[in-house]
Amino acid sequence: MNEKLVLVSTFTDKVDETLSKQGLTRAELARKANISQSVLSLIWSGSRQPGPDVCLAVARALRVNPITVYQWADLLPPDASVDEDSQEMMHLFTQMSEDDQETLIGMARFFVERRSSKKPAGARPAEG
Repeated sequence: MNEKLVLVSTFTDKVDETLSKQGLTRAELARKANISQSVLSLIWSGSRQPGPDVCLAVARALRVNPITVYQWADLLPPDASVDEDSQEMMHLFTQMSEDDQETLIGMARFFVERRSSKKPAGARPAEG
């Protein structure tokens, strides 16, 4: 199997997985992304690679971080330091209002502080 087909296969597998999770079909993707079904068929058959415009349209249609979709298509290298959940969180965060962002930051601080204030099992208070 050549490298081009493997890259397209990774892209199409990831898109199919996302479509399945969202209960969508490829035809619905084509409509939502404003991409012709024939273009999608060429990509799924391996005859065409998804370009930046297709990736952006797919990302918007599926409400997925565009960087993630570019990585699926091998248009951007994977960022080993940031996992997919973190990327999704950042993408969702940027779509929120400033008030909602501040609320979420406050909640995150609360959870971190709560976790760090819990004492390990069997720990005794310091004597002094």
